[in-house]
Amino acid sequence: MGDRLHFVTAQSSGTGGRKSRGMDTPVTDEEMRIAMELFAESLSVAGAMLLSVACGLLLEELIFGGLVRLFFARQRVPSVATERKGTGEKPCLH
Repeated sequence: MGDRLHFVTAQSSGTGGRKSRGMDTPVTDEEMRIAMELFAESLSVAGAMLLSVACGLLLEELIFGGLVRLFFARQRVPSVATERKGTGEKPCLH
């Protein structure tokens, strides 16, 4: 594969004596590939960290926030006397 050149425009503001690329510096395909791999790796690491924190917060909220108790709480079953109270019927005494 040929090394095509890409031109990167960068501002040369105070490099502190370090070597830096000047304006419109050519960049090879290999350097672009390395930069894209670094970007993809850092993006996947940030995504994994965000997913881990989100799962941890959800688990903590389910366990300690009371949502588990809300989901698994027993429903109250009305007693027979409570059901008949509003209908006007009287219990059978025979």
